[in-house]
Amino acid sequence: MRPDLGLGAAWPLIGVVHLDALPGSPKWVGNFEAVRDRARRDAETYGEGGLDALIVENYGDVPFLPGRVPAATVAAMALLVEAVRAEFGPLVGVNVLRNDGVSALLDRGRHAGPLRPG
Repeated sequence: MRPDLGLGAAWPLIGVVHLDALPGSPKWVGNFEAVRDRARRDAETYGEGGLDALIVENYGDVPFLPGRVPAATVAAMALLVEAVRAEFGPLVGVNVLRNDGVSALLDRGRHAGPLRPG
């Protein structure tokens, strides 16, 4: 039996919002509004599909840096997570690729609210 994760479903569905390239990435093209609009559309679509939670990650930032990502990337992700939460709701996690857990926690901390509802 699977444990209750507090997401309101025995088998929660968690979607991933794959962001386009962000500031600080080699493929950044300089159009933050387009990145934000796509993230919002993805969040809206996932919400309409009935998903329970989302993870936002900087998937478009290839090639991934081996260590910490630039501060500009973290700042952009913070704004984008805020936009995704405005569309979807509070159950939004953060994954900073590749393996920058410190920045993911910093970004998560910016968005006050429970990690789980309740």
